[in-house]
Amino acid sequence: MFTNRPSSDVSFKLRLLVVVMLSFSNLFLLIALISDHWINTRGDFSYLGLWKGCGDTICYSQTGLGYSKGALITCFIFSVVVNVITGLHYKYDFSDISNFKRIVGRVMLVVGLFEIYGMTHATIHMVLFYYFVSVSWALVLGWIATVLAVIAGGVSYYHGRIEPEITIPPPDFTTKTDTDPAPAISTIDPPPYSVSVS
Repeated sequence: MFTNRPSSDVSFKLRLLVVVMLSFSNLFLLIALISDHWINTRGDFSYLGLWKGCGDTICYSQTGLGYSKGALITCFIFSVVVNVITGLHYKYDFSDISNFKRIVGRVMLVVGLFEIYGMTHATIHMVLFYYFVSVSWALVLGWIATVLAVIAGGVSYYHGRIEPEITIPPPDFTTKTDTDPAPAISTIDPPPYSVSVS
């Protein structure tokens, strides 16, 4: 039906690539979310993260960055759900679901855009922090997770473009051929409508 469909080996590798990238993206984003080492600071703080900043003797709660926290947590939840679905797709190949790979690609691109928003907002806030010295490893992991999510969405969308899902046309009941069987006609007489008793 499709002459440009890649081999099953290429399709398998693309599905595996999406699952691996989403898995690492989720892992890195989770580590970035729970870590407090987003930037290194001077003065009262030693390091600062999304949730708290810590010094030598005491930690302070980070009450700002509500939009970044909300965007990144929401993206993490959606990304985990999509990761489970793509893992099942890797195992069972849902190629008979219409536009499945494109939908996964679009969802991950939207998730990636919201991750870009959350990471950009948090990065700008922290880099402009008065006591900022340098970025730390959790901020780098957050950006790597964001890039992996966008690339996974792009690969899934590309996979849907080069290998469209197999569409089974619906049966056509409008045309009749000579080989169609004739409708069954009952030869049994219907029961009488009234019975007369004498």
